[in-house]
Amino acid sequence: TYNNGWFAGFFDSDGSIYMNDLSGQLFITVSQKNKFLLDALVELYGGNIYVMAKEGAFKLTCYRKNDILSLVNNYFKVNPSRSEKRVRLNMVNKFYELRRQHAHSATPNSVLGKVWKNFTIKWNNVVIK
Repeated sequence: TYNNGWFAGFFDSDGSIYMNDLSGQLFITVSQKNKFLLDALVELYGGNIYVMAKEGAFKLTCYRKNDILSLVNNYFKVNPSRSEKRVRLNMVNKFYELRRQHAHSATPNSVLGKVWKNFTIKWNNVVIK
């Protein structure tokens, strides 16, 4: 549900949003030692849970475009992030629009190539602690 801001705080504390250049995907993740908490989040927001054996924890990973867009455009619009992660969350729709236009594979000196380069510079300049 979207009327509870708890997940936004949890994401700010224990989550991340990142782009994988090789796969061309975005990922929204949160880590937690208690898998049962993540199980409930999968039911609400989608994603999969992976074991982080080395850390003795679990990671909920959302990577499907529909799950990410639902989180960004429904949940985080109502319950915004309060950390610097909000900058990247606010860039998600632009990311998918540029990918749809194949800006990521455009020649570097083309208009789309320059737009993509500027987008990635802005994305990478976000300082997330």
